[in-house]
Amino acid sequence: MSNYYRPNMYLKDIYQIPIKDLKQRKIKALVFDLDNTIVRTDEKVPSPEVVNYFATLKKDFALFILSNSPSKRVKPFGDKLKIKYYSLSLKPSTRNMKKLLRENNLKKEEVILIGDQYMTDMLLAKKLKLNTILVDPISNNEFKITSINRFLEKKILKKLKEEKLLEKGKYYYE
Repeated sequence: MSNYYRPNMYLKDIYQIPIKDLKQRKIKALVFDLDNTIVRTDEKVPSPEVVNYFATLKKDFALFILSNSPSKRVKPFGDKLKIKYYSLSLKPSTRNMKKLLRENNLKKEEVILIGDQYMTDMLLAKKLKLNTILVDPISNNEFKITSINRFLEKKILKKLKEEKLLEKGKYYYE
């Protein structure tokens, strides 16, 4: 296995994002997965902590949500955080990510995709050669379809660990 599956950064959660470093790298936009990246799957609106953190991030970056969930799930978060969102993305399909880049006049090298899943978030980013940040899932409570992805993800994680490319709980950023 090559470095193909290795994310550019592996962080405990979104609050560990190295803002100063990303600004120095000329990153203009952060694209977040929603469920188990920003919030737990059972949350209906973002917590005050998430709202405050996103307000801080907005000072330096354009922010977006790119989610596989339907609009009725994603809209309350986009509205409350006052950021643009793309729902029903069918990740790892590249369709909505390409649309996001085009509509917001962004180049691939100016964007980082942040998510908790290999089989959706990381694979989408790798297909488009985007920079990636993998975070640990916030909760073990997940949608049914995610359990299939997690099964496949375990195989990838095992191989990455064997090749000393990534080990869960050993965080890094390049």
